[in-house]
Amino acid sequence: MYFRYGNDGGADFQVMRVKLPCNKRILVSGGAGYIGRWLVQALRDTPAVDIVVLDNNPEYLHQLSELVQASRVRLLYCDLSDEKQVEEIAPEIVQANWIVHLAATLSTSQDVTQDGAREFVNNVLPLIHLLKYASDRLEVLCFTSSMSVYGCPYALPVAETHPTEPIWLYGLSKLACEKLLQIYAAQHALTTISLRICGVYGRDTLGHRNAIPTFIRQALKGQDVQINGDGQQIRDYIHIDDVIKGIIQALEADKSGIYNLGSGEGWPIHQVARFVVQQSASNSCIHFVRENTARRRLDYVSDITLIERALQFHPDVSIAEGIVKEIEWIRSHEE
Repeated sequence: MYFRYGNDGGADFQVMRVKLPCNKRILVSGGAGYIGRWLVQALRDTPAVDIVVLDNNPEYLHQLSELVQASRVRLLYCDLSDEKQVEEIAPEIVQANWIVHLAATLSTSQDVTQDGAREFVNNVLPLIHLLKYASDRLEVLCFTSSMSVYGCPYALPVAETHPTEPIWLYGLSKLACEKLLQIYAAQHALTTISLRICGVYGRDTLGHRNAIPTFIRQALKGQDVQINGDGQQIRDYIHIDDVIKGIIQALEADKSGIYNLGSGEGWPIHQVARFVVQQSASNSCIHFVRENTARRRLDYVSDITLIERALQFHPDVSIAEGIVKEIEWIRSHEE
């Protein structure tokens, strides 16, 4: 069985073989968000599965409403941090064979006393509530974790064996969820997969301020491309197509574990910006914005050896290719 994903214009579609078992119900929490909506679109033409999308953003859910008419997709509003709301949709969780848990709130806070409780409510409690109502039907739970669990890496590339020393509450909450899943899985016959994702970009319809689309929009408008700091920071960026591919291959493989999901390729931020300007045929200048406070440089490149070996995942879209595709996508969708 095949699925197609990409923009609805057709030329940007990727095709891969899907071996999902028949008669499965997949529940996607945060399914109307950035990654979720593309995952749902990738699965929408797969007749073997029913898809239940949970999200607490009515606007995002409304943007997916056309999927309901043409496929086996249902959209449900639910704030997973609110146990009363979760209880109301508990029958849907009970019926789920697979769960892809994407719901999260991103932050870079380090203020434990001010933001610690909110981080727990936003990013840890939803998983606890899902597990509370999960039944013996549940076979696989795939959780999208983050490279932020590592904190400031000691060496590159970063393997899954690297110490986990998060410096942000967000990374701490992701690490807590990974540990909760390990405890839960030890008590139940359940495959749990945590994917430590980094630097996702490509077809961002929600206007996130990620580096690559921000640089592209500035370059296409002829504005200065602004970089915070000296631009020497090395980053690993992974295209949304490869993220969706990685999630589905993780579900297919049915192998519990923690895996880095990245490109395995690192670029300095200033090099990304210059490549964007060049490929955009822009006259924009690179402008470095001095940061008010000195902080340790945080470089990151994923070691993807484990996910390649265990799940047969290999990224298809290089950073250079992905940037070119994203320039074309933003031109065709936002100009």
